Amino acid sequence: MELADLHIHPSFSIDATGGIEEFAEVSAQRGLKQICFTTHIDLEPERKPIDQFIRINGRLELISRGNIFVYIDSVKRLSEKYKGTLDIRVGLEIGWCRTCEGIIRNFIEGLPVDFKMGSVHIVDGVAVTSRREALQFFRKHGLEYVAQRYFEELTYAAKSGLFNVLGHIDGYKKYAPLVFGDAHELKNPDLVLPLLYACKENNVALELNTSSLRKKGHAEFYPSIWILHLAKEAGIKKFSLGSDSHSPEEVAYEFDRARRLLEELGFEMYRIGKND
Repeated sequence: MELADLHIHPSFSIDATGGIEEFAEVSAQRGLKQICFTTHIDLEPERKPIDQFIRINGRLELISRGNIFVYIDSVKRLSEKYKGTLDIRVGLEIGWCRTCEGIIRNFIEGLPVDFKMGSVHIVDGVAVTSRREALQFFRKHGLEYVAQRYFEELTYAAKSGLFNVLGHIDGYKKYAPLVFGDAHELKNPDLVLPLLYACKENNVALELNTSSLRKKGHAEFYPSIWILHLAKEAGIKKFSLGSDSHSPEEVAYEFDRARRLLEELGFEMYRIGKND
């Protein structure tokens, strides 16, 4: 099973460090066959002053299609440079928001990207994957409510037809250990199965995201093993691997372990351009 890291944030993402060539060099050194840059795109209007930025030539600018084309062109030039050595693809990690589906659809229409990953970071206007916002939200609403809303949003994302892959599908629990300790995960198949069946019906793959192991209180990937077993039962066949790296040293983090797990469970590896 050849390794591909399809979740990499270069410095175009405002929370990342390291240029695209730095990531490419490390990826080649670590024996990867394919990588995909997945710069953040978050378009929820109410959070524009917080989230809707991209870094261009070292400066923070508001996200626009023009700036996205700067990013795309930069990655495509790098791809030509590494041709024959490393298959470099350009993608987007698109923050899903059901109430702004039309905004997302209009923004990404016609963009010449190879890969579109849909992820949920925001629930009820709150960034549950941000420590600064998540802890108070958990204390106010409880784990069950947050998990339910998270999976609901992802199910709508799967049905939208906009995405190749859904990322970190139980990422709601990222900072939950800081509030709930060991009881930081809600293991309720009834919340997850509608999402998995929606992915199956709409030919959307899932991601095995290794970044959870870089966070305090987590011993499993996103998603946890019990969800992987449910995915198998639901007929999901392919998973992408993603380090969710925000700096070059995080590329391919724990990928040998992740690959073994996918092989043991009988899943295929999602590779861009090789999923027919």
